[in-house]
Amino acid sequence: MKQLARNYLWWSGLDADIERVCRECTACAALRAQPPPAPLHSWEWPVEPWSRLNVDFLGPFRNKYYLVILDAHSKWLEVEPVPNTSAATVISCLRKIFARFGLCKVIVSDNGPPFSSSEYLHYLNKNGIKRILVAPYHPSSNGAAENVVKTVKLVLKKAIIENVNLEKALCTFLFTYRNTEHCTTQKEPSVALLGHRLRGRLDLLRPNTRDVIRDKQSSQEERRGGSLREMSTGDRVLVRNYNNNLVKWKEGVVLDRTGPVSYVVKTDDDNRTSRRHVDQILDKNYKKSRYTLTCA
Repeated sequence: MKQLARNYLWWSGLDADIERVCRECTACAALRAQPPPAPLHSWEWPVEPWSRLNVDFLGPFRNKYYLVILDAHSKWLEVEPVPNTSAATVISCLRKIFARFGLCKVIVSDNGPPFSSSEYLHYLNKNGIKRILVAPYHPSSNGAAENVVKTVKLVLKKAIIENVNLEKALCTFLFTYRNTEHCTTQKEPSVALLGHRLRGRLDLLRPNTRDVIRDKQSSQEERRGGSLREMSTGDRVLVRNYNNNLVKWKEGVVLDRTGPVSYVVKTDDDNRTSRRHVDQILDKNYKKSRYTLTCA
């Protein structure tokens, strides 16, 4: 427009006047293009798990909606099938999830009817939860929820194409997702939230640590050999003496058995009670001689 005007006339401030007229044009303003996107402003990462949740709706798929809930710290994902998108339905789902993981501090959502309703706001206020509503028609403001909604939608569409039960497909996806290291946190959501990975079928390929240790213990026991000597309460025995370098064994009696190879015994000469391993006890079938009771 400026170039066309310069071909026929000119005055001081021509360009500024043309720009002013265009800005004041109602039709031009109504149809103008989007302004350049603002610089990316990331949400602050919460330092505590389950402190800020991002929620959004997905669907309908086969007459069902899905409430998608993402923990901003751990990236733990919950997807709840629901019959509708009412505030009462949202509150019911949150109540169940809070029963498992506790109350969060903040919930971020769009300003759709269920999330902007007074019923929903009252429920959050009653439980000390802050509500944050993002700008309407600007899903990137709730980008965390937007991304997982796209992923879940893809999972459900694939299940429909492959004629797989949606509930089964969703459960399989959630289990795998929660046990897979997240690119942002470098941790599995299950580890970040619960402190441990979820046990799955692939864990059957790895031997159980407890079983491995028990097998090694059994191997050590077999290599050592020997037979286990057992004693009963009241048995007369010889007890290893560590207080005198001359007399190695002292007479005593078994008071109690405290384990597979340990006993509580009492010595006759001083009535002292002590715990001894079976290797430190001899039964009464010994030869009463000075040689037996003293060091060689």
